[in-house]
Amino acid sequence: MHIDNTTIRYIANLAMIELLPEEEEKYSKALEQILSYTEILNDLDLEKVTALPTISSAVNRFREDIVIPPMSRELLLSNSKNVESGMFCIPKVVE
Repeated sequence: MHIDNTTIRYIANLAMIELLPEEEEKYSKALEQILSYTEILNDLDLEKVTALPTISSAVNRFREDIVIPPMSRELLLSNSKNVESGMFCIPKVVE
C-alpha cells in the first residue's frame, strides 16, 4: 500500500505534530512497512481457531458480603489524645 506525503501531512495534522519535508518521506516509508506487515494477517487461515472470551485465566473470587455492627464512637475516639465535641481534634494545617 502506497502512502503519499499528503496522507502523512493529514495524519500529522490529526496528531498535532509538525513534520519537516524529509521527515514526511521517512514516516511515509515506515507507515508503508507497518501496513504491509499487517496485510499478512489477512492471509492467515483462522477457520479452526476458537475465540477466547478473555486472554487471562484469572477468575474473580467474590467473598460473602457479611454485615457486622459498627464500632461504637466512644471506642473509636478512645484511641485519640485530643477529642472535642465527639470528634477528633487535629492541629490547624491551613492558614
